[in-house]
Amino acid sequence: MKRFILFFLLAAASLSARAGTIFNTNDVWQYVKGTNEASLPDTTAWRANGFNDSSWATGAAPFYFDNDTNGYTGNTVLGDMLND
Repeated sequence: MKRFILFFLLAAASLSARAGTIFNTNDVWQYVKGTNEASLPDTTAWRANGFNDSSWATGAAPFYFDNDTNGYTGNTVLGDMLND
């Protein structure tokens, strides 16, 4: 049992050493707010490579919601999403 725990800890340490950045702060994204489906009538169309997302908004990461109480700052505030 002790060998298993030691192996597990060593494996976890080696995996964490390989961690890297997946998305950078300030990367620009196109997005649609979650007030309705991203694509209608086919709700899965937005996942296809050829989907036209030119009508979607553009913003830099990180995205966040702020209702003036949390004090967080970032790049793209979604302040109009309260109760949507």
